[in-house]
Amino acid sequence: MTDRINNNLQGVNGINGAADIPNKNLSVQLLLAQVEMMLAKDNKAKALKLIDGIKSQQSESKKMADTINRLRQLQQDIKDKKVSEIPTDPAKLAELAAKKAKSPAEESALGNAEVCIKEYHDGFNSGNLPTTLEGIAEYRKQHGDSYAATLNMREWCLKNGVAVENPTTKESAQRVKDLINSKFGDPVQVNAAKAYLACSEYGLSLKGKPSADDINLLIESMKTKQEQCGTDIQQTMVFVQDYIGQYNAYSQGASSAVSQGNQTLSQLARGQ
Repeated sequence: MTDRINNNLQGVNGINGAADIPNKNLSVQLLLAQVEMMLAKDNKAKALKLIDGIKSQQSESKKMADTINRLRQLQQDIKDKKVSEIPTDPAKLAELAAKKAKSPAEESALGNAEVCIKEYHDGFNSGNLPTTLEGIAEYRKQHGDSYAATLNMREWCLKNGVAVENPTTKESAQRVKDLINSKFGDPVQVNAAKAYLACSEYGLSLKGKPSADDINLLIESMKTKQEQCGTDIQQTMVFVQDYIGQYNAYSQGASSAVSQGNQTLSQLARGQ
């Protein structure tokens, strides 16, 4: 046991040699136990640090998997001619990727805003319409489809925390349209931007007008990176297991040394 401790003193944080060992007046067994506990603590800290690294690597691997899935969707969208040009500038990609994909509700609200803008341009006036969901429902019961575009747009605003102006004007309808365009994007373009942005972060070369084959090259590159990440995780886990093994060994050594020290003290107390 003494040889094992002497061989590891230089590798423990805060212990540079026998002069740094505290409580040197303790019995040999208890002194050895203290050193063993320090060594166990050091190996535990190293294992925990590597485990944090594994969590980060796993998160990175998931990001790569998500990117591969996005690229496969983009490849299909290119084949279906849903997208032809994608920005390659990281700033523009980040701006587009930050948008939420338009749902049918956003598409409908955008259409209603455009109708309101046109109607007001033609001198249309909606008057004093209800500004609550309950009021809108009651108004529809009484008046049917009157002012449908305005009421539908207001309904979307109320459900999404957007201020409702009364009466609605051309300017307020335009503000709703601008808000939707700034926060929501076409699902195909948003997916393409997220895929391209991730690829740019990994240093992959991008084309503004990619073919399905170009996207396939990106997919293969991402697969290679993901495989390497998986290999790194496995190697790190081997080191973690080694540190845990050393932690267990030193912990058991400390326990054994304490037991031997107590036994010696008991024998001295009995005069043996």
